[in-house]
Amino acid sequence: MVGFLLASLVIVQLVFGLPRIAQYSAVDEHLWTFDRTPQFWNAIERARWEKTNINDKPGITTAWVSGIGMRTIDPEPYDDLRTESKTSEEVLLMEKINRAFRLPIYLFTLLFVPVYYFLLRKLFAVPIALFSTVFIYLSPILLGISLIINPDSFLWIFLPLSIISFLVFQREIESRYAYLCGIFLGLALLTKYVSAILYLFLPIIIFFEAIFSACISDVRNYLRQSFIGYSQVLLASLVTVFVLYPATWVDPWIILETTLLSHPFEPIWEYFAIGSALLFADVFLFGSFISRRVVRVTTSYRKAILGSVFGVTLLSLCFVALDTYASMRWYDFQSMLSSARILEETFSLSTIVFRGVATGFFVLIFSVPPIASLSILFMLMSGVFFLWKRDADEEFRMAGILLLFMFLYYVASAMNGVQPTVRYQIALYPLAAILAAIGLHRFLRTFPVTRVVPLFVVGAILIGILSLSLSSIRPYYFSYASELLPNRYVLNMKDMGDGSYEAAQYLNAQEGARDMHIWSDKVAVCEYFIGSCEVSLKPKNIADTYFDYFVISNGREPKTRYFISIRNIVLPEFLRLQELYTSDDFEGHTIVIDDRPGNFVKIVKNSTERK
Repeated sequence: MVGFLLASLVIVQLVFGLPRIAQYSAVDEHLWTFDRTPQFWNAIERARWEKTNINDKPGITTAWVSGIGMRTIDPEPYDDLRTESKTSEEVLLMEKINRAFRLPIYLFTLLFVPVYYFLLRKLFAVPIALFSTVFIYLSPILLGISLIINPDSFLWIFLPLSIISFLVFQREIESRYAYLCGIFLGLALLTKYVSAILYLFLPIIIFFEAIFSACISDVRNYLRQSFIGYSQVLLASLVTVFVLYPATWVDPWIILETTLLSHPFEPIWEYFAIGSALLFADVFLFGSFISRRVVRVTTSYRKAILGSVFGVTLLSLCFVALDTYASMRWYDFQSMLSSARILEETFSLSTIVFRGVATGFFVLIFSVPPIASLSILFMLMSGVFFLWKRDADEEFRMAGILLLFMFLYYVASAMNGVQPTVRYQIALYPLAAILAAIGLHRFLRTFPVTRVVPLFVVGAILIGILSLSLSSIRPYYFSYASELLPNRYVLNMKDMGDGSYEAAQYLNAQEGARDMHIWSDKVAVCEYFIGSCEVSLKPKNIADTYFDYFVISNGREPKTRYFISIRNIVLPEFLRLQELYTSDDFEGHTIVIDDRPGNFVKIVKNSTERK
């Protein structure tokens, strides 16, 4: 029956995902389609290994998988076509290019449905493993990102599976799971450097398990076995990076730049190296003399520690909810998310608490379907109540580890000056799905639903409920915001181009569209528009052109205002354009996304006379 439910899950995913493969235009996607991926594969073909260093993310896994599309079509000759006038056939050609490069990515993510279930089944009972997989693969946000050519399309696969694999190793103490963790970690590092945070977090898992697992009697032997496994993870990750990243074959230093010396890890790598050396010396040379004593002392406070993790998370979510429903009286999350960077000059505790943790939880809890967020809340409340009376069981221990990683991720983001937007915390969504599955399972046991309703029926109902969330936001999956978020707020201020394809289709339906000139604040609109399209605000590019329409969106308002200001643009139509971001007093059309007035794409007809 579980197999049937997982198959149904894949079918539902395909029903929602496949139609949107070609009929979508994404921000920055062209950088991969027309530039980075072809460069990577051309370098492979010509054995120019150094040229496979294509991006600073580094995005190598994206290039490997999306490059399968180059067997269908070479996109490079058509790069300039995106902003030029096009025939209907050439528009179909753009769809063909996008389909060829997106489809391998989407199907690749679907291959990991059984992998997620299999590994989670090693940690949890069947219901939690099943519910987790359903929550993951019917998440609107994760479906949305998996349909876009971007490194984040894979980060939510590789990084969480690295953590899960290591947790399985901790339980089984089998080297194959340590090596599997290392492979996933290597793939995660080849996707985005932020994955280097796991080098720091995996030792935390080791000590967490030593402190909270009552079944560990020989701490010395446990630590030795665990750090041998950690060494295997390090080795496997480095080998994976070396094998799949040809630039490292001619410059091995790139291996370190991709891992321990990557940008997110750079501020702490010296402390990490010294700490690791001391820790390994203690474990392997001195019989864990210090480590065993740290574990022994900390064990006395394990209920308080784990209870604090649950309690602080619950308080954070309560603050987020109260502030949101009180019209963000105390802290304006939405304005903070209008920029992907934290612009404060000095780092402080308030930056971590509000810009990191609170903002991160605001985004996370309101970007998952209501049944997921309510299940997480139930898990937290039941965890606090349970830990008040007794030691944590296996499920709460695992939940505590996942929550600790979320806190570490948010703190690290704040310290690196990065806002935890939807896209920048994409790797946390599978972990949130596991927390939701634990909460749902606890709910079903507390109110013994499964005594009356079989697990198969519960799973089918869950698939149905989550399908409704997908249906409600279709086709703008990556712009999803929970029904629990008040309608006046927009969650994903840094969207990936939702509404751009539809804007182009509207313009194409206008009389004489192929002879039109438009200006758009997103190049994504240009890709499917059959006329000429301009996105620059350089005076030389706009001064002598009459634009028939302007296409503007809420997420690009700050950027547009900024460039109009610094470039001293005085053209009446562009000065008026600034007002139209917040006004509907124009002739044209508005695309409202997710029924949220603040999330829009406006197609404005030029009201000035043609010279």
